[in-house]
Amino acid sequence: MVFKEKNEEEDNVRNEILEIADFLKNKYLFIGYSGRKGKKMDPSLMGQTVRNSLYRTKIPLIVVKHLYKRSDKSANGFNFLVCVDGSYKSFKALEVAINLAGSENDRIYVVTASDILADQHSEIEVVKMKFEEIEAQHKNKKLTFIPLKSSSDLGKSIVEYVNFNEKIDFDFVVLGNNGMRAQMEKKEFLGRTAENILANAKANLITVPERF
Repeated sequence: MVFKEKNEEEDNVRNEILEIADFLKNKYLFIGYSGRKGKKMDPSLMGQTVRNSLYRTKIPLIVVKHLYKRSDKSANGFNFLVCVDGSYKSFKALEVAINLAGSENDRIYVVTASDILADQHSEIEVVKMKFEEIEAQHKNKKLTFIPLKSSSDLGKSIVEYVNFNEKIDFDFVVLGNNGMRAQMEKKEFLGRTAENILANAKANLITVPERF
């Protein structure tokens, strides 16, 4: 989709993008992290079009920071990191990652963590059981389950795992996001956490709305 502003009201373009995307059922919306003005001096500051799309899109949003080709990767495949917290939204994100991992060389890593004040063992066990069910249904996909340490800042934990991982070079981080309301929810990879990952993780981000 190519747009040119007719006036200074940039909301026109932002809204039109989402209106068109609403008709694209079971498709994806791609948007660059940096707009036509280029990268910001502070890389953690996202553009308003990206922010608007992040919270309002009704189809999966793929925010592109870096352009990758499978042929350029050492293993000729992409590495997807999926954040799963046990919610329906997060398992929808895993489903999207499985569908996008179309090459036999693609890898999907499923990470989960609990709030530092929660019962970490019980939460992780529930997620692991569900993961094993999904893994059994997709035997042709290479899935790996990784429990992270409990944390008071889940977004920060994910960013550190992506940016400082010496063994895995992640191309995409995938997580659920159901809009502004998610910021009020607890112990889920949503809302403020998604924004933190988008702004600071070196990988591209894929968010999946709950109603997709």
